[in-house]
Amino acid sequence: MHNSRKKSAWSFWMIVGLPLLYILSFGPAARIADHWDTAIQVVSVIYRPAIRLACACGCRKVVYWYGMDVWGAGKIVDHRFVQEALVR
Repeated sequence: MHNSRKKSAWSFWMIVGLPLLYILSFGPAARIADHWDTAIQVVSVIYRPAIRLACACGCRKVVYWYGMDVWGAGKIVDHRFVQEALVR
C-alpha cells in the first residue's frame, strides 16, 4: 500500500504540479524579459503554447493581469511578449 501511495503522489505532481509550475513561472520570466531585451525571444518561445491557450479560451485579461499587475512586466506583456506569441 505504501508503494501505491508513493506512485499516486508522484503521478499527481507530474500531472498537476509541473504544468502549474510552468504557468506560474510565466510572470517571473516576463519580468526578466522586460529588463533584458535579449531574453524576449527565448521567453516568447517557451511560453507561446500557454499564451495561445490562454488567449484561445478567452483568458487574455488574466495573462495581462498576471504579467503586468502582479509581476510588473508591462513593457513586454503589453507590447511584444503576448503579441509576438500570438503571431507565430
